[in-house]
Amino acid sequence: MAKSIRASVSKRNRATLRKNFFGPIVDARTERLHAKLQELADKPRPEAPEKSKREQAEVEAGRCIAHHSRI
Repeated sequence: MAKSIRASVSKRNRATLRKNFFGPIVDARTERLHAKLQELADKPRPEAPEKSKREQAEVEAGRCIAHHSRI
């Protein structure tokens, strides 16, 4: 198991490292992820594939191909 930090100096050093060293790295990663997600969100959505005539007829009749089973 990991050892806990009780000494205030150790806690302060860890907080300083987290803020000054790891903070910019995490912020840069967050920016990259945000840019990637924003790019995906800005793209136009792909068109839905056209349904076959059989599927359209079954949808109009109120039946579904995937969940239709014989009793």
